[in-house]
Amino acid sequence: MIALTLSLLVLAAPGASGADAAQTLVDDFKFTKALTTIAEALRQPGVDTATLIRLYELQGFAHAALNQGPQAKAAFTRVLTLDPAHAIPDSSPKVRTLYYGARAGAAQSPLELRALEPTRVDGRIETLTVEVKQSPVLQAFAVRFAMSADDAPAVVTVVPLTATATVTVKTSARFVKWSATLLGTNDAVLRVVERAEAAPVELRPAAPVTAHADPVVGTAPPVAASQVPWLRPVSLGVAIVGLGAVGTGIGFGRASAGARAELAAVSADENGVARNITQVRASQLESTARSQALIANALVISGGVLALAGTVVCVLNPGATAPQTVSIGVTPGGLMASGQF
Repeated sequence: MIALTLSLLVLAAPGASGADAAQTLVDDFKFTKALTTIAEALRQPGVDTATLIRLYELQGFAHAALNQGPQAKAAFTRVLTLDPAHAIPDSSPKVRTLYYGARAGAAQSPLELRALEPTRVDGRIETLTVEVKQSPVLQAFAVRFAMSADDAPAVVTVVPLTATATVTVKTSARFVKWSATLLGTNDAVLRVVERAEAAPVELRPAAPVTAHADPVVGTAPPVAASQVPWLRPVSLGVAIVGLGAVGTGIGFGRASAGARAELAAVSADENGVARNITQVRASQLESTARSQALIANALVISGGVLALAGTVVCVLNPGATAPQTVSIGVTPGGLMASGQF
């Protein structure tokens, strides 16, 4: 059972057991044997990127401990090519110097894998493309595509690298979930990009609706919005109410005029005292004249507006479809109506 478990671990992470063994040897200062173990682990097929970084870092430590500076720097350069932001663990000044020197070399020749925009035709994704930039530090030999089109099982395609900088594979789907893996020696995983692409949704305009002028027999024509059957009797009623208000206002006006006439007829003696009216009566007449005048003015003006408005609306035939505009206002001389007919 133990042997089976170890085998499954090795299959799951190729080279991982070799990295563990090399770590133990480096910790025990067995640097030469550690280098042999690292070389054997690097020959395993399909070593993942994290394990590669660990193996190359141990390789650099072992070479540095054996005073093999150039080999140590080369190993650290491969580490930083795989992961430019990788930080070295605490170590001796000699190892740190080699490590920082390797950083500059890795920055000069980066290894890159970049996904380009896919080709879309008629609402479907037709091609997937990646761009590869080679590095002399770690040579890449192929790109492995894994594509799941429209939720179908993934299809794996390996495309060898040529002199061109781009690699393209064909597909035909509305939605594609895919990954591209840059493979090095023994199919070691150097870079991976993962994408999900969807074709744009096409919004087509609705077909125009053609109106057919078919005759309809036995039906009445539609009533226009401006034709209101009840408007004529209502406007006539408004005019009558307005005329009634004007008449009532005239009555109040006459009462006010009578009160003022009675006040004007009062005579006074040589001392200025009224002869034929009391002071109370004079105050009543003055109050009546003012209040009746105010009521008369209000009734005449409002009644006149209502009467004129009702008459105009009634006379202008509200059933007509032509636009009609009427304006009514109060002027110093009375009421004024204007409009377009």
